[in-house]
Amino acid sequence: MKRKTWISRELDTAGIKAQYDEHVKRILGSRQVLARILKGTIEGYHSYSPEEITLWIEPDIEIANVPLCPGEEKMDDRLINGENTESKVPGEGTITYDIRFRAFLPGKNRKAEIKLLINVEAQKKFYVKYRIVTRGIFYGARMLSEQLDREFSNSEYDKLKKVYSIFICMNAPMHIGNAMAEYRITKEDIIGNIPEP
Repeated sequence: MKRKTWISRELDTAGIKAQYDEHVKRILGSRQVLARILKGTIEGYHSYSPEEITLWIEPDIEIANVPLCPGEEKMDDRLINGENTESKVPGEGTITYDIRFRAFLPGKNRKAEIKLLINVEAQKKFYVKYRIVTRGIFYGARMLSEQLDREFSNSEYDKLKKVYSIFICMNAPMHIGNAMAEYRITKEDIIGNIPEP
């Protein structure tokens, strides 16, 4: 008899409660699930298979190479370790992320080169009392500001790592269905053309 994968066992356990916090965080914390999310949402991953992408999710953490179940050898079917999900900044309060982790974008020869800091949030209710986009921007801004004295110091702003805050909104109304939107910071010349350095 063929042995079930970790993710299929998790989905069986969660059943109809898969959208509830404790289950959805475990499901979304799977490298296989995250690889598919990254492939669909981040342009740099579009041309790679989910199996390749799993290798670039927290590749530098040795402890993550332990299989989920004794006797298993498949290393891409495992949970990520993730970053600390709590962000405390004096005077700004505390943010608790659902899932926060590091991933790398492949460069030449498919070698991991560009470090990304990624937050994935599961939103059970589609309509909430605030706009999801403003929460996403706030989370992204916090992930940028937290890099001071970790990824860069003083005014070395070119060392900032790119951040992504990905919100998965469940229970969308029928008129929206399965949809995806992207909000990003981009340059727009208003008068003239200012070249990028």
